[in-house]
Amino acid sequence: MPPESAESFAFKFIVSPVLVCVKAPLFVLLYLATYIAPKPAIKLAFSWLLGIKDIDLSVEGIRKTKTEEINRHKPQLNDVVIVNSISPLDVFILFVVSAVNSLRQIVVVVSSPDGLMRFSVWEYVSFMFSDLDSRFPKDNKLSSFKELEGKMVIFFPEGTSTNNKAILPFIQIPESFLSIPGFSYKTIVLRMYPNILTLPVPHMTKSQYIRKSLSQREKTFVKVRIVPNEKASLNASKVIFAENGLNTVQLGLKEKKDFFTFYRSYTVSKLTK
Repeated sequence: MPPESAESFAFKFIVSPVLVCVKAPLFVLLYLATYIAPKPAIKLAFSWLLGIKDIDLSVEGIRKTKTEEINRHKPQLNDVVIVNSISPLDVFILFVVSAVNSLRQIVVVVSSPDGLMRFSVWEYVSFMFSDLDSRFPKDNKLSSFKELEGKMVIFFPEGTSTNNKAILPFIQIPESFLSIPGFSYKTIVLRMYPNILTLPVPHMTKSQYIRKSLSQREKTFVKVRIVPNEKASLNASKVIFAENGLNTVQLGLKEKKDFFTFYRSYTVSKLTK
């Protein structure tokens, strides 16, 4: 392994801790502010603390200059948005570009081998850092579609996050979920450049992720593309993801667990040598 440069050493042990110490109090204040004014607080956290300077929102078939028309297609109550998962920030990005005003108006639904799982926004953030073998608690199983009424539903069909370059095979779901009476459906493609804030595997804790995010210096660009679905289906969403540069890789949830187990064992062995 090549020796660490003086610049990277200085950033890791001097600049990074200073950035975290300076930003941490503001992070706590903005976190508390999400209970009063969530959208402004999250926008400030994105721009001031996490380096997310631009969220590029577009709707397929609509010019960006047609602001009013784009606004009409923003995710809202009684919408199900089918979206790829790339980071713990996904739900907050979708909230910021949506027409809803409260995080309590959002329900996150995730595919699992045991059925559909239902989470609040904050529960989903914790879910992203949970162990791959025990991340689908039975208490979170979606028992009735009535639980979704009057909510904006964010649906992650992969059941896990990816590397921002592809999607994993979708887990089979009840067809009735894609035709709930009174709901509209959209597919949303999320991309993040560069990959600094993505989390393809839960290889760090929530606090480690926060420290890493607060200390990063690069600016992050997020792209959100909305594609309205006349008739929702997982196959239609796969085509949309592929057309936007996210092809399906044959790495299911089980294979990802096996890979992460190997990765974790390899990392531990390197540290103990």
